[in-house]
Amino acid sequence: NLIDVKGKGALIVFENINEKTDRLKDIIKSAGIKVKNPKNIDKAIWQKYLFIASTAALTSLYNETFGEIAKNHLNEFKELLQEIKKIANQKGIMLDEEDVKKCIDLLQKSPPNSKTSMQLDFENRQKSELENILGYLKKESKLIENIYNKLYQKQGQ
Repeated sequence: NLIDVKGKGALIVFENINEKTDRLKDIIKSAGIKVKNPKNIDKAIWQKYLFIASTAALTSLYNETFGEIAKNHLNEFKELLQEIKKIANQKGIMLDEEDVKKCIDLLQKSPPNSKTSMQLDFENRQKSELENILGYLKKESKLIENIYNKLYQKQGQ
């Protein structure tokens, strides 16, 4: 089998390292892919979700790249990050301002022409990851529900 890595940010997160996963981890690392084994897997998942959900929402909503979102919608991006952080905290996953700052830095340091996979799905009129990425969050936040509804309507066009 072949794993084709597109981009520079490939990272695989392992929850439990045992003999089998340790061997797989070594193979993946030897291919130049970053591997992480966090102490708190739930927090690690939410840290990643924080960035993915916020960038997917705004790049798809505005049909703009990472660079354009950073330039034209940075305050909205920050507001969305705060909203997702609040939801995580309510669920007992203690994200903090450092997690938010890392997402802002990552957006600003990403190649400016980068697009999210959800944005590409919208552009190509394919079934998108809307429900998978924002469906859970929309139940917890009016702000995210409004973005979700706009994207749902856009998807149906």
